[in-house]
Amino acid sequence: DPSKVHCKGAAEDTCSEETCCFKPSTCEGYTECMIPFLLKKDPSKVHCKGPAKSDCNGDTCCIKAATCEGYAECRAPLRLVEDPSKVHCKGAAEDTCSEETCCFKPSTCEGYTECMIPFLLKKDPSKVHCKGPAKSDCNGDTCCIKAATCEGYAECRAPLRLVEDPSKVHC
Repeated sequence: DPSKVHCKGAAEDTCSEETCCFKPSTCEGYTECMIPFLLKKDPSKVHCKGPAKSDCNGDTCCIKAATCEGYAECRAPLRLVEDPSKVHCKGAAEDTCSEETCCFKPSTCEGYTECMIPFLLKKDPSKVHCKGPAKSDCNGDTCCIKAATCEGYAECRAPLRLVEDPSKVHC
């Protein structure tokens, strides 16, 4: 409180830096930044409002971490995380985001066994990527393809004949 600080005399020239000034505390050692906030870079250079550590607070010492929203560097077959605005990077700048944080490797259809007749597992299932990283993220829409039918087949050699309803016979 400056009103309680008195100089050595009545004249202004009796005031000194020692009497009128204080060294503010810094954010160095501040540990109360809550997710998604991070301690600001170079906390020893970030000054708080007063001389005591208790004069430091989150508004002064913390900065919001960048998110994966807008991250566009996932290399195939990696995919961007489902809700990138909720995934926080290692720092406040966008360049602190990485594939490790923002991308995931999707599961493939390899080993998928739930295609129901008349559907078949797609060709090269190890190259067919599912929506998410778990096998449970694979489904018939992604992994299966409708089997061809005999409809339109015209290569029966005599005495063979095309089946009665070729649209119901799957190859």
